[in-house]
Amino acid sequence: MSELKDLAWSVQESVEPMPFEDLQRRGIRRRRRRQVLIGAGTAVATATAVLAVLLPLGGSVGARRSRSLRGPQRRRWTAYRSARRKPRR
Repeated sequence: MSELKDLAWSVQESVEPMPFEDLQRRGIRRRRRRQVLIGAGTAVATATAVLAVLLPLGGSVGARRSRSLRGPQRRRWTAYRSARRKPRR
């Protein structure tokens, strides 16, 4: 009788996997799926950041003006700065 039970158990295991094995496989699939999604999200974020740095928004390349003060603006700024300076002792 025990041989029959062993045979029935082995047939059941081969036809229908044990619940633990099924749960383990499901966990592995979820982990892989999560890793793939994280990798894809990281790749998209990196590509977006690189494109944002390399491609300026609007205008042509080199069309942006420098923010340094030139000409009359610089003279006004230096006059303002010198007027605001504390006298040295």
